[in-house]
Amino acid sequence: MRGEEIVIDLPHIRLAGLRFGQGRHIVFALHGWLDNAMSFAPLADALAQDDLTIIALDFAGHGHSAHRPRASGYHFSDYLRDVILAADYLGIQRLDLLCHSMGAAVATLLAGAFPERVVRLACIELYGVASVSDDEPLPQRFRNNLMQLDYMQSRPEKVYQDFDALMRARLSAGEMRAENAALLLSRNTSKGYEGYRFLSDRRLRIWQPNLLSEAQMMSFIEAIEAPVLMIEAEQGYAPHWAFLPPRYAATRDIQVQRLTGVHHVHMDAPLAVAACLREFWRSRPLEMNMDNI
Repeated sequence: MRGEEIVIDLPHIRLAGLRFGQGRHIVFALHGWLDNAMSFAPLADALAQDDLTIIALDFAGHGHSAHRPRASGYHFSDYLRDVILAADYLGIQRLDLLCHSMGAAVATLLAGAFPERVVRLACIELYGVASVSDDEPLPQRFRNNLMQLDYMQSRPEKVYQDFDALMRARLSAGEMRAENAALLLSRNTSKGYEGYRFLSDRRLRIWQPNLLSEAQMMSFIEAIEAPVLMIEAEQGYAPHWAFLPPRYAATRDIQVQRLTGVHHVHMDAPLAVAACLREFWRSRPLEMNMDNI
């Protein structure tokens, strides 16, 4: 399923995305770092027989969405604002969220800061933002990361002579099936007379300077009212992150499932992920009409 292109013109930025399906159950999907809305295409195929619409957003700087202006960065607070405004633009008042990796980090913050807007939260491979230690030298972190943003903007953009070279570069960023890497690249590349380029903003590779401490992150976790599904991949990142189990313990209503697969398990094993989602949605039914788009 390729999805229908959507454009969301916000006051401060133009966002893009894909709409998969035309069902009454509307799910708002947020992708991972350096991915894009096409990340959810295999899962949309696996759920194609359900009465479902998946609205998959391209985060700013990713996919077909615009890049942020020069001298501004990519911070979780900015992504949070974008999601809320995009939902308002689309007329979705209460969000049934399906999120992977960085998208799950954004969604967790959203569910804690705006609990009245989130009815269910399905996370894949991350729950909350990876936090920083209280003894990390934050002044130096700010100095190093903030000063790199304009430098990254001014560097010559790398050009790849053939698509295979582009594929190798994408696969080097994390294990996944080649056909799924090609699917992501179909929404994240342009071809000119010199060769292929990534569409994603190079500033995304600069780590955010203003990450939260674990105590601050836990305050968001404790404020979440929506039921949560967390899907871990056995060969992914989540099983190795020691900060996750205490977050699970602090969550009011959470189901944790572990599936065979790597970090992009929702792309590589969409049938297994779809089964987990159906069971979660069945066991935590909505008490509202989601036919609002």
